[in-house]
Amino acid sequence: MKTLALSLLIPLLSGSCLAQQPDTIAPAPGTEEWYWQRAVKLYPDAEYKDTEFFKEMVKIAAWLGETKDPMLALPDKKLRIAQMTAAKLGISARVSQSPPRTVIVKPAVPVKDPGPQVNPPELMKLIEEAKAEAGGTKWVDAAA
Repeated sequence: MKTLALSLLIPLLSGSCLAQQPDTIAPAPGTEEWYWQRAVKLYPDAEYKDTEFFKEMVKIAAWLGETKDPMLALPDKKLRIAQMTAAKLGISARVSQSPPRTVIVKPAVPVKDPGPQVNPPELMKLIEEAKAEAGGTKWVDAAA
């Protein structure tokens, strides 16, 4: 069964996956090679035969072959095997190495500080105190 596992994994390792040239046409999404490239991008050790990750992938593929798992008929089987291997080994998928973007949002109109906030009962009390201090003068409405 190890032969079956190797036959599932090795064919894609010998081609454009290991050293893809910039002028090479990328595989169509949904194809086996596309899923394999995605697996290698997420789990770089899947690409190298001498790594523990690859060896564990072979074991899982052999077990799936022995149990005649229907997953082996799917085009994304290599990606799924890589994910199963990563879960078993406790390895996280590699994420983009680009630095996180910092987004600074500026208000469209500058906001003025409204000053201390006073609730209406306190405001009425302050107005009455100010009237009393001013000697009971009439307040003139500024809007009038």
